[in-house]
Amino acid sequence: MLSLTRKTDYALVALARLAQQQADGGHALSARCIADEYGLPRQLLMSLLKSLHRAGLVESTRGLRGGYELARPSDRITIADVVDAIEGSARLTPCCADEEPGEACTMCNLIERCPVTGAIRELNGQIADFLRAVTVDTLLEKSQSTSPRFRRAVPVSVRR
Repeated sequence: MLSLTRKTDYALVALARLAQQQADGGHALSARCIADEYGLPRQLLMSLLKSLHRAGLVESTRGLRGGYELARPSDRITIADVVDAIEGSARLTPCCADEEPGEACTMCNLIERCPVTGAIRELNGQIADFLRAVTVDTLLEKSQSTSPRFRRAVPVSVRR
């Protein structure tokens, strides 16, 4: 089954919260503040924010009023950006996803006779296109339009 891990889920929650803070004209937020607000594991969230920082999605400031802020507007941070930063390249199967169609797949010994390689490559491309089309803003808009009680981003795993 294709699914996002909890790490990606938590990273999206943190980015959504930072987007809300930015929209409200607020200051940087600490990992502790975000973790406490949503009941997320603090150490894991700190690690995820570092990964997002390395990927250029958030900026960090040290000091008394330090914390994290978005490095660019939330309508320019895509789910693909987040998945790449946390999980690595998103793909349906490990076979041939990153190779050019004319190149031989070195990871799979079925490539010469595989009946689904072309379709899988096309599907991987469609998934990647979709993830590049959905932004943090899109997630916030969907959350707000579907349920007013979730005006703040809450991970699926915490909603139960």
